[in-house]
Amino acid sequence: MKRLISILLLAAILLCGCSGKKSDEEILAERRDIAEAHMRYMMSVLWESDVDISYSRESGSMGPEQDEAGGGVVLHLKAGTLYAGMPYTHGGGGAESFLSFGTPDENGVYQMSGLTTQLLNGGSGSKNSFNTARLSNDCADAVYWAWSRVGTSFTFSVTNNMTAERGCLPVGDYKTESNTYTGTRELVKENGDEVMLAAYALLQKADAVVTSNNAGHAMMIARNNPVKNGDAIDPEASYVLVHEQFTTNYRDGLTYTDEKTGRTVYQLGGVDRKYTYAQLLKKGYLPITIKELVDPAEPEYMDIQDSVKEHSVDTITTGSISTMMKIDMVTVTITDEKGEIVQEATVFTTEKTHIMFRMELFEDRLEAQVTRGSLDIDALAPGKYHCKTTCSLGTGETATVRDFDFTVS
Repeated sequence: MKRLISILLLAAILLCGCSGKKSDEEILAERRDIAEAHMRYMMSVLWESDVDISYSRESGSMGPEQDEAGGGVVLHLKAGTLYAGMPYTHGGGGAESFLSFGTPDENGVYQMSGLTTQLLNGGSGSKNSFNTARLSNDCADAVYWAWSRVGTSFTFSVTNNMTAERGCLPVGDYKTESNTYTGTRELVKENGDEVMLAAYALLQKADAVVTSNNAGHAMMIARNNPVKNGDAIDPEASYVLVHEQFTTNYRDGLTYTDEKTGRTVYQLGGVDRKYTYAQLLKKGYLPITIKELVDPAEPEYMDIQDSVKEHSVDTITTGSISTMMKIDMVTVTITDEKGEIVQEATVFTTEKTHIMFRMELFEDRLEAQVTRGSLDIDALAPGKYHCKTTCSLGTGETATVRDFDFTVS
């Protein structure tokens, strides 16, 4: 299988062939543009659901009603209401999986159908019917998918492991922990204001900042504006604009009027939000980046690996699919001799299955409650069929992994 790369990066390479070789600075700037633009898109995409949906943000949810009664954060999304930005969840999913439930109308508003409480509620452990979130993302995952548009060098899953060991490189010369953060506020204090302010001043578009104490948060940089007072950086005048995935806008009821449709839009995602360096210091934010944003070498893209080499009706839900490009969802489609779909199912990945996806999940009883569609190979009537397995990748592409004919007798 040929090496797969982002459609946007491929287009850039083709343009490069027409206008001459790009400099290292141009390559890095282009990657930063791509990653920041995708983060902005996830936090501002317009959509509306055809049904009311209530779900809990609590990763250890006992159900929306019980969580809300206990003071937990429960979001109530209303049918026919226009929202901007993917909803905050612990599903760990990207834009492609969430938006696969909708089709954009003439105004670019995704008309969503099939969203359920289970797909958005709680964590993503499938331990019970309340912890089955699969769609959309939280703050760290949003940064993860934005960076996945241009790179593969990182493996973090939550804010407290957005460390150098997991591919999140320090911006600046501050001292940090390499494995798991035990308290970034203390790290900021230990390094001192002067060191941290100098590090903040080096932040560029598509870099990120992360804090991890009792609770954590991560945000992507859209713009940086350092200001000096004499020879020193002024922490109150200096600021960054960030994109962030959070629930503050929902709880504040933030709205605006969409110029194209004239409708009221409820803003979920955070876009171009301003934070002063002083605020970053107080909250213990560390500035970070990834290899692909500082090293112009081509990102390391591994061919998608299928552990099953010979495909048949008996191997449709066996084996595993591995890739460095991050898997957002996997779909198996079975068609008959006329090319009509007779069975189709999509499994949405979790943080544990972004790199290696086990095909047996298509037969998992607990996973079935958050799988779109279903497979029942034994129910197929005798005849000839075709099976196609595709993966939606973090690069924005859809890759065909399995593509074969089989016969049921």
